[in-house]
Amino acid sequence: VGLLKCSGCTNNETTQGSAFIISLQNHLILTCSHVVEGKTQFVFSISELKFETPARLLWSNAQYDMALLQVGMLPQEARYLELYKEGKPIGKTTDIVLAGYPLGEQVSQNLSVNTGKITNYEEGKLNNDRRFDTYMSDINATHGNSGGPVVLQNDYQVIGLLQGGFEQVQVRLITDIRQ
Repeated sequence: VGLLKCSGCTNNETTQGSAFIISLQNHLILTCSHVVEGKTQFVFSISELKFETPARLLWSNAQYDMALLQVGMLPQEARYLELYKEGKPIGKTTDIVLAGYPLGEQVSQNLSVNTGKITNYEEGKLNNDRRFDTYMSDINATHGNSGGPVVLQNDYQVIGLLQGGFEQVQVRLITDIRQ
């Protein structure tokens, strides 16, 4: 899991989100599309490995809030996360783990990990003009965690990407990886 720095828009604002490796062979990383929207330059870094490299956007789908990027190389110590491929959604009260960078590097340059539970599942959830199948959770997260992998605590398969949440209540939205 790494930090994705995004820049190159008209207002010169740099944004940060979380991203994770899904293929070592093809050097592919996955994040949320809202992390990369409107940006043209990307840098993927893994602070624990003291690694940083440019990335290029291959695909972005605003509807499902997913984006695929590719880097030129990955360190030998890098590991990928396996994607959950079962036919049915994860059940309520399932233990999950979120890995990411809350508030980008403002909190820490190191990866943060939080635990929580699945509280609901909804197909075709509408949120900020996006419609996607979503898990809901009580997991602790904030800006910068977007795009971070949410994994099953028992086997670390990725069930989704942290998409966002609501400030009024402790509910976080997780884009279902199976879309």
